[in-house]
Amino acid sequence: MNILLYLYYPFFDTHLAGGVQVWLRNLVSELMRKDSSIHISVYCPDSDLHTYPEDIDVNHVLLDLEQDFLTPKMVYNNLMKIKQAEEKADLIWIVDRTFPVNSNKPQLLSLNTICYEREVMSIFQANWKALVCPSDFVLNQLKDVVDNKEKIFKIPYYIDPIFLKEYPDRIDRVKKYFDYKASNKYILFPHRPDRSKGHEKAISVLEKLLTVDPSYYLLIPQAPDAKVSNVALENQYISELKELAQRKGIAQHVIFHKWVEYGDIPSYYAIGKYTLFFSKLPETFGLTLLNSAVCGTPVISFGCGALTEILPPGGLHKVVKEINEVPEVILQKTDSARIESDIVFLKDNYLIERISEQYLQMFYKLVKGNY
Repeated sequence: MNILLYLYYPFFDTHLAGGVQVWLRNLVSELMRKDSSIHISVYCPDSDLHTYPEDIDVNHVLLDLEQDFLTPKMVYNNLMKIKQAEEKADLIWIVDRTFPVNSNKPQLLSLNTICYEREVMSIFQANWKALVCPSDFVLNQLKDVVDNKEKIFKIPYYIDPIFLKEYPDRIDRVKKYFDYKASNKYILFPHRPDRSKGHEKAISVLEKLLTVDPSYYLLIPQAPDAKVSNVALENQYISELKELAQRKGIAQHVIFHKWVEYGDIPSYYAIGKYTLFFSKLPETFGLTLLNSAVCGTPVISFGCGALTEILPPGGLHKVVKEINEVPEVILQKTDSARIESDIVFLKDNYLIERISEQYLQMFYKLVKGNY
């Protein structure tokens, strides 16, 4: 079975920025490892910033359609490459977008967000035979607006096996990004420099914590360079955040470090006292919550969207209503028994072996015309 996986994002080997790339990287490998009769070809925009996976067939031949200027010939060449790939495919797997050329091949739409217009429009414009979303929260939203409700399915994200390993060199891995000191207490804010993520709120939380305990530090990653069109805006935002920390007089306690390579993220999460997740967007899953929690570092969130579904509030997931509640939560003593119970819950519900099997069943049913 030949599957064409169509993306609007560069798909690198280790430098992964964004939940979709992180989710797809190992899922694609696992699917082909589990079923050798399946071949998945990834078509995505080109970039010379990082290397592409050697174990995945990544065709980085497309132009980024979000560039400032594209000639008609550029658009035509993109569409021709996509059409040529479509002719060889048995199944088209589209992620958060509409497939841009006409096709009679069965299409599977994976919808990972409902926060942005283009992704939502794919629900109505894409010629999908089945739609997969990662949570009951999204499933229920879609059932209110989509007629063919019986063709919408939930398959959650998974815990990447790298988050289940022990890393004896954990501190050395972390020191590649900042000057780690065991005596400091680190609050993590592992999000892209996006104005909707709540960076200013994280800085205000640190400001209040420092009035009680001067050993707290806030870690903020700088802009990843996975998508060129975003870098300038994200770097500008980082500059504004640095100025904000300077005005508040806490600049020495806000550490802006380079984007953490994916293989080092488990070590990065493990050194945190808490991870902050301040988005008020209707989160459709929350990989930050899943990955931090399974490493044993509690997450504080507003509980938006699917977050309380993915991990009910308790030991590793603290839900607040207002930002002024956060310092008090951080200063409280953690419940080690609840933390252990939550880790067991996560491992029971989000293993890649089970989730990849659900996708394989979906592929075969689509190709056989059972949807």
